[in-house]
Amino acid sequence: MNTADPIRNCLILDDSPPVRRVAGFIIGDLGFAITEAASDETALGLCRNTMPDVVLLDGDLPENGAISFITALRSAPGGAKPVIVVCIAERDMRQITEAGAAGANSYLLKPFDAETIRAKFTKLGLAA
Repeated sequence: MNTADPIRNCLILDDSPPVRRVAGFIIGDLGFAITEAASDETALGLCRNTMPDVVLLDGDLPENGAISFITALRSAPGGAKPVIVVCIAERDMRQITEAGAAGANSYLLKPFDAETIRAKFTKLGLAA
């Protein structure tokens, strides 16, 4: 990202504060402004105020679940905009397929590190 590019926003939705913190640090280093949410309801409220460019979403989200969040986000005004990356604990093809059918763009395996996130964001055209 060059200095003329506007700062892009990433919403990290995960019920784990350490995961949000680590992911925020890594993605922030890629030039994104970070917003964090611990619940889907909070995240949807944040999206209504400012639609993010990217959502890093916990695939095992409690409460209503990741698929419900993706569906709600995609049906919201401007909800087609964000790139949604679902973080999953294991390569569960059913979970990956369901997330993709609901509107997720990609997935990332947990645990992740800076190199993994950078590679995924580069592949998605979000980072150089």
